[in-house]
Amino acid sequence: MENSATPLISYLDFTISDTSLVAYNSLSTNTIFFNRGNVKYDIQIGNRNNQNRIVQVSGREDRGLNDLFLRTRWNIKNKADLFFIIEKSLKSYQSELFEDRNLSIQILKLRPELSIRPSQNSRINLRYNYQDKKQQILTKDVAYINEFTSEITFRKANTYSIDVSLSYVNINFSGKANSPIEYDMLEGLKNGKNYLWNVIYTKRLAKNIDLTINYEGRKTGISPVVNVGRAQIKATF
Repeated sequence: MENSATPLISYLDFTISDTSLVAYNSLSTNTIFFNRGNVKYDIQIGNRNNQNRIVQVSGREDRGLNDLFLRTRWNIKNKADLFFIIEKSLKSYQSELFEDRNLSIQILKLRPELSIRPSQNSRINLRYNYQDKKQQILTKDVAYINEFTSEITFRKANTYSIDVSLSYVNINFSGKANSPIEYDMLEGLKNGKNYLWNVIYTKRLAKNIDLTINYEGRKTGISPVVNVGRAQIKATF
């Protein structure tokens, strides 16, 4: 290596702009904590950066997500916590062959949440999630999303648990229906009113065997209601 004209450090300098890369994945997370572990309140400030490249027969595909976030928690009573989260993100997608599907979406999220613990075995979460999404290239589509969610959890140790959630999502989307950009910006939902509900029941059948029954449904936009049921038995050895 001493006689090589290429410095050793260059072999560790992986960048997504390197055209010789066949596959690339990088994930970095940096978080600053203030008052971590304090019962009354705490604050987190951080950044998440995820870059991915895959080279296929159809050409190169690059995906990226850069996220800045601020998270605060305030214990307003012994049995209740108030959370507030702000996120600013940039989501990107570039295709060498299908350039009309390229994305560069700027995202702003505001999410207050109230978590109540009526007892040791139960929890109630009430959450509002506002999202402002703007496609900065090509069609320049925008989406304004208002989501209201309620969750109820009840657990009895080593016996059973029940999780119930209900969401109402109102979306104002300027783009074309059933397009790739709609799927990416709305995450499978539709313009207008969306309703989502989910019930999960888990029962301990034996010392190492659990039965899980899951029912979920959705009503997205003007589409008909979709109901999905699942059952699973898990054994732990």
